[in-house]
Amino acid sequence: MTGAELIAAAKLIQEAYAFYQSVDRLINPDPATIRELHFRLGQVEIEIAGFSRVLENITYEARRAEVIEIARAVDGQRALSAAALQYSVDHPGDTSSEIPALSAAIALSSDSYYTFPGRTAGSPDRFDPRMTMPSFLNAVSTWLALRKLNASPWTDNARSSLARLADVLDSCIGRIEANVTCVERWSSFDRVDDAQGSGLPGHEDDPTFVSCCSKVITCIDHMAESGQVLFSELTVGSYCNPGSGPESIENFNDDGKRDYLAEHYMPDRLREIADVWRTHTTR
Repeated sequence: MTGAELIAAAKLIQEAYAFYQSVDRLINPDPATIRELHFRLGQVEIEIAGFSRVLENITYEARRAEVIEIARAVDGQRALSAAALQYSVDHPGDTSSEIPALSAAIALSSDSYYTFPGRTAGSPDRFDPRMTMPSFLNAVSTWLALRKLNASPWTDNARSSLARLADVLDSCIGRIEANVTCVERWSSFDRVDDAQGSGLPGHEDDPTFVSCCSKVITCIDHMAESGQVLFSELTVGSYCNPGSGPESIENFNDDGKRDYLAEHYMPDRLREIADVWRTHTTR
């Protein structure tokens, strides 16, 4: 998994977030507004489908069929969301358009859509939200947009459905954060200084050692099964811990983890969406 592919996944979450914002700002939507949302959803879903193909290609070949099966299932649920918006444009006021959108949202909340095979033989299955998460967000946003269009009342069943979807999103956020680990490693070592000898007669070619300190911050992403170096610095002339000999020190780096998550998965924005969903359940 390359950095460019991770950024592509983050872009899809960003676009799903923008779609959610458009729906959340709707006050008195009409069929023309729904038609515009349908167009926007179509553009986003084209990109999601393209990224799904990328995930298929980077998966261990012997188990690739499992990923293709999930991709096809996600494609089918995306089609339900798009069909719901299209039907609503052609049949204003028909609340039955809400059914396929809610159906897609509930289906895409299932854990099976987020479980993928490892990329090497024998490696365990892994949690990976990148193929499904944007379509899940869009399906719920579509359902909420149609409810606004139809002025549908918030019944106990509707509130319960949305509360469960918010719980699923919160669970995904927690799993995303648990699957990224960032470590700060300080390593002290001696390096040969080729520019100088010992300075003593007969030993001019003897190497001179200089103390060095290396600081590296690395993030391991178990969802993408990849690592990324966030920071690397080499200081020549002293050990990392002055007064001591060569050694290594390793600590978790929470700041690096927050930066990595914000760039690739945007958990804070996902939490914002879950919180807004829950406000509907209290109406």
